[in-house]
Amino acid sequence: MKSKAAFLTAVVVLLAAASFAVWRSTHRPAPQARVLTDVVPENPDLSPTNAQAVIVSEGQKGKVLQVKVGDDVEVLLHSTYWTIKDPDAKLLKPLMTQPKVTPDFKGVPGSGSGTVEMRYRVLAGGTVKIIASRTSCGEAMRCTGSNGAFETTIVSVP
Repeated sequence: MKSKAAFLTAVVVLLAAASFAVWRSTHRPAPQARVLTDVVPENPDLSPTNAQAVIVSEGQKGKVLQVKVGDDVEVLLHSTYWTIKDPDAKLLKPLMTQPKVTPDFKGVPGSGSGTVEMRYRVLAGGTVKIIASRTSCGEAMRCTGSNGAFETTIVSVP
């Protein structure tokens, strides 16, 4: 009788731990944007001497960000299920041939734990939207409402 109770207790503890791991992988706080000031531009002709790298992440969802021509914009979204739509190439030049998907192997398989990253160089003044979407918000969880959509407006000035 004691071994059956111990077995059931162990099963309950394992299920609770697995449920928490899934919840944690999909409910992390969004990191804040950070501006890197020590970036060396790849092409000095395109970048002013005070060029910056601006990181756009979940914390900037729905916001308008101002950048300068020559700055680099890095989109970093925290789930491997995100698909980033190509923005207007006249304003943002891709610095990568495709988004970099980095799985976090510490997470639960199928949870989408990890990041999707894409980098751009600001080529001209104007307004452009960074748009991404996903249909899955984790292991067997369909995204509903705004959880499956990301949009930030970038306004570039000369």
